[in-house]
Amino acid sequence: RWPGRIAPGSVCDVPAACYDIPATLAELAGVTFGRSDGVSLVPALTGGTVRRRRPLYFESDSGSGMQAVILDGRIKVIRPNLRENPERIEVYDVAADPGETRNLAAERPDWVAKGTKAMEAEHRPNPDFPLPGIDR
Repeated sequence: RWPGRIAPGSVCDVPAACYDIPATLAELAGVTFGRSDGVSLVPALTGGTVRRRRPLYFESDSGSGMQAVILDGRIKVIRPNLRENPERIEVYDVAADPGETRNLAAERPDWVAKGTKAMEAEHRPNPDFPLPGIDR
C-alpha cells in the first residue's frame, strides 16, 4: 500500500529475485543505482510492466545441484538434479500453473531449447562452486 501510488489490496505477481530489491529501493528513494542484474519492480507495483534486459537466472551447486531460468516472466525451465541427471529438463508455465504440477518439456521443445540456451548464456563457471554435471 502506498497512498496515491499503490491501491490497498494490490497484488504484484511478477517473478522477481532478491537482486531486484536494491534497484527497487533506489527508485523509490529517487536515487540512481549502479550497474546490477536486478531491475526495479516499481512499475509492477504501480500497475505497469517490468522490462528485463536478461532472464531471471538461478543456480545452486549444493545438494543435488540445480539450474533454472524464467523466460518472458512466466516460463520456468529447470534442470532440477544436476548431480544425478544433468540432462533432465522440466518446463512449467508458472502463470497458468503456479504449483508447477504439469511438466511441459515434451510438449514444448521450443521452450526447452530457449531455456537451455539462456542457462548456457547466463552461467559463469566458478572453480570454487562448480555446478555438478555442468562444470566438469
